[in-house]
Amino acid sequence: MVMSSLSSLSLALLMIIFSNFRIMRKVFSFLAAVATLFVVMGCEKSIEQPVVEPEYQEVTMSVGIASSEMVKALGNGALADRLDMAVYHKGQYISSIQLPSVGKEGLNATVIGTPGKWRVTLTLAKNVKYDIVFWAHAEGAPYKFNKAEHQIVVDYDGLANDEVRDAFYERVEGYVVTDTPVDVELRRPFAQINIGASDYDPYITDFGFKMTSAITCKAPSVLDVLDGSVSEEVDVKFDLAPIPYESGNQVLTKVGGVTYHWMSMNYILAAQSNTNIYGDIKATFHYNDSDLEVSIPSVPYRRNYRTNILGTLFTGPAKFDVEVVPGFAGDIMHDINY
Repeated sequence: MVMSSLSSLSLALLMIIFSNFRIMRKVFSFLAAVATLFVVMGCEKSIEQPVVEPEYQEVTMSVGIASSEMVKALGNGALADRLDMAVYHKGQYISSIQLPSVGKEGLNATVIGTPGKWRVTLTLAKNVKYDIVFWAHAEGAPYKFNKAEHQIVVDYDGLANDEVRDAFYERVEGYVVTDTPVDVELRRPFAQINIGASDYDPYITDFGFKMTSAITCKAPSVLDVLDGSVSEEVDVKFDLAPIPYESGNQVLTKVGGVTYHWMSMNYILAAQSNTNIYGDIKATFHYNDSDLEVSIPSVPYRRNYRTNILGTLFTGPAKFDVEVVPGFAGDIMHDINY
């Protein structure tokens, strides 16, 4: 009787163990199926979203200083024979080139041309919007192009009447690769401030004075190459330097039959505005060991324009007419009388 009970108990235990084993097998099978499903889903996901390499294309840009800005004997842009280019994407600096140069930084680019005209070939990704900045300048020009900060910083220290300060700029916004060649015209981000005298010749003829000149004023010192704005106004005080007349460029302009000789020529950074900006100019003319100082208040100037301050300096009370003329386009007249 006891043996029979033990046999029944053993049989029951075996049945329980076998039943649990079947359940565990089902659990393990389910977990394995779930794991397999996740693996398959992961593979499908990686197949659905492959990493696509960007497609690149070579593009060509013709870059040149606007011809209207190269017509004067002084201020003709001829010294601006070096081209800097910087490429940005969403405001971030990517890479650049400087031409002419031995090495090239980042971009596949070449240049063919003469001073004032370049053809640039570079390789860019398709379907990407770029902002491309061009900056043409003379060797030794007093400017620093901080490409990472997209700024050109002007150094106003040094000699007045210095043609090496002439430089040109343009930005191409939202450029997307195209098969069509792109033409880019560079223009000055500066105003050219000139002073002309109608009564200078007698002093040259009779006394042979050697004259130097300089100006002082206030002007911005930083150009943002991405949006074209200017900032950080500073005091400008150029050092005395030979007047442009003595450099061989004798005539600034003729107005109403009167010839005005070039006494001073300087570049200052100007805001990108369709209207005039006004500033006070103080000019110094040094000759025969003495200084003649002239103050001209509220002188109008504009980016990419020439301001001509015209009058008598040496033979009587100063009287000036001020005209803002194009390098460029349009005429604006402004009179100043003393």
